Amino acid sequence: MGTAQTNAIDVAAYIICARNRQGERISQLKLHKLLYYAQAWHLAFESRPLFDDEIQAWAHGPVVKAVYRKYRSRRWSSVPIPAEVPHLPKQARQNIDIVLENYGDLSAYELEKLSHLYPPWIESRKGIPDGQSSTAVITHASILSCYSQF
Repeated sequence: MGTAQTNAIDVAAYIICARNRQGERISQLKLHKLLYYAQAWHLAFESRPLFDDEIQAWAHGPVVKAVYRKYRSRRWSSVPIPAEVPHLPKQARQNIDIVLENYGDLSAYELEKLSHLYPPWIESRKGIPDGQSSTAVITHASILSCYSQF
């Protein structure tokens, strides 16, 4: 599997800006689920990660810890809109835009529930009770295996 050309912080900023253009201020919860799906579909389309930051299987769904740290103080409020849209490679932008077209109008809760239905989440949380904290990693291999089947 190849290496990523960007990082989760920049992808998150791109997603925030894109949803803002659609008139939505998104919560951190929704942002993390959209990051997860951006990574999943980029892996399926390109056979390499969109970003190298690991995704952890937290109680309320997939979370990228670096992005969580950046917006931690926002808690359940909407995340701030970046001053400028980060420059991402063209293919990355196109893949993220496809994800936002397909998942962007779902609520944070709907995205959380959806993320819990598939093997990457289920396998990474194996043996961890619902609602319990976890730093279990959702691997690129697990995500690729699942989403490349669609």
